[in-house]
This record gives sequence, structure tokens and C-alpha cells, in this order.
Amino acid sequence: MQKTNPAGNAMRGNAGSAGRRLWLWHWLPALPFILLPLLPPAIHAQQQQVVLTEKQTDDLRDAAQDPEARIKLYIGFIDERTTDIRQLATRSATSGQSARLHNLYQQFTELADELSDNMDDFDQQHGDMRKVLAAVVDKTGEWNAALKAPKSDDAYQFERASAVDACQDVHDDAAQILTEQTKYFADQKQKEKQKEKQKKGGG
Repeated sequence: MQKTNPAGNAMRGNAGSAGRRLWLWHWLPALPFILLPLLPPAIHAQQQQVVLTEKQTDDLRDAAQDPEARIKLYIGFIDERTTDIRQLATRSATSGQSARLHNLYQQFTELADELSDNMDDFDQQHGDMRKVLAAVVDKTGEWNAALKAPKSDDAYQFERASAVDACQDVHDDAAQILTEQTKYFADQKQKEKQKEKQKKGGG
């Protein structure tokens, strides 16, 4: 008859348990990636708002190297959202209206953030945006009024506040970059004049 060794069994049991724990800790960081595809989209990923049509995306791509054209496209996209918001504000409350406004505010914020990013990028490249930046500064007043037009509603109060903040950020960024670019291009013009004088003097 084979004798059992309780201490040995306990040791093997502990070793097995420890091994399982080691295995679990080894694979734990990878579990989200293993389980991610198995979860419903609404649970495992918060889908970004799709706010542009395929044509609008193509237009942006075509204007990638043209600061004025690209900024004007964003102005147009944002105008479309604020027009819709203003129209919904004048209508009687209907089913789905709050959800529509909620989405429009989110889209406004996303587009406003992208507009600010584009202005910053083109500014770093010294792309001349003076004319279109002045238009942005003027537009932000209209956009702000449109954002505040609908009545208060808990369904979109946070999104509206975020949109108003984004609108103010666009205004401040555009005004600051406009001031900086006005000075920069004035300095560049002055330098060109100095170079011309030096050439004439040397000749």
C-alpha cells in the first residue's frame, strides 16, 4: 500500500497554486487586449463622433498645405453646426431634440479643437493666415451666441459648457496668433526693405 505524504501534497498544492498565480500575473496585462474584441463596441470603446462627410475629409486633405483654405473649411463646418443649433432653439421641444443638441455641441467642440490645432500648426510654419484669422475672431462672436440660444437642459448642459469654452479658446488663439503674425510679417517686410537698400547702396 502506497503511503501518502501530507506535507508533500501540501507542498505540491502550494506550488501549483503559486504557479497559477504566476501564470495569472504574467498574462494579466494582456487580458484587456484578449477580451477587447469579444466585448460589445459600446462597452470596450467610446466611439469618436464622426462629424465630417467623405467629401469634407477630402477637401481638408486637398487643402493640407493651404492655411487660408483649410481654416475656411473649418469655419464652414462649424457654421453648419451653429446654424443647426440656432434652428433647433427656435423650434418647439420634440422627441430627440435634446439628443440632437447634445451631439451638435460635441461636434462643435471637436471641430473647434481641430481648428485651434490647425491654426497653431500653420503658425509654427509661418503660414500667412492674417486675413482668415480676422474672420475667425469675428465668427466666434456669432458661434458663442448660437451655442447659448437653446434653453437650459441637463441633457446637454455639460456639452454646451465645453463648446462655449472651446469657442473662447478659438477666439483667444486666433486673436493672439493674428497679433503675432501681424508683427512677424511687418518685421519681414522691413528686413526686405533693408536688403534692397543694401543692394542699391552696394551697387
